[in-house]
Parts: sequence; C-alpha cells; structure tokens
Amino acid sequence: MMKAEEKFSPGLDGIVAAETKISFLDTVKGEIVIQGYDLIELSKTKEYLDIVHLLLEEHLPNEDEKVTLEKKLKEE
Repeated sequence: MMKAEEKFSPGLDGIVAAETKISFLDTVKGEIVIQGYDLIELSKTKEYLDIVHLLLEEHLPNEDEKVTLEKKLKEE
C-alpha cells in the first residue's frame, strides 16, 4: 500500500534508482559521463584498462599505472 506522500509514476521517468559520484546519464544530451569524461568519446580513444582504472581510481592512468592494474587483474 502506498503512503500518502508517495506518488505513482509509471515507468522509470523521474525515479532515482541510485546516486553515484562516478557517473551521470544525461538523457537530454544523450551522454554517459564517467568521472567527468564522455564515455562514448573515451571508448573511441582509450583502451579497456584506461576506463577500468578511471572507474576505480578517479583518473586516467599513466603507463606505469596501466601495467600495475593489468598485473593485478591477471592475478585475480
């Protein structure tokens, strides 16, 4: 049963499923922003490890950080 202060909203329009500081979905512009970077643009110029590092460490990696991350992922 719905409480008096709850409002029925069909579909997911206007529904916040979760809050995150990592990403933002802009449905008006058609963008997915990850740590301040447009994901589509990232996917055109960066490798998988770059994006994984960005998600985990909040910045794009230098070459040493990529090597370290790759070793870590292979160990697991």
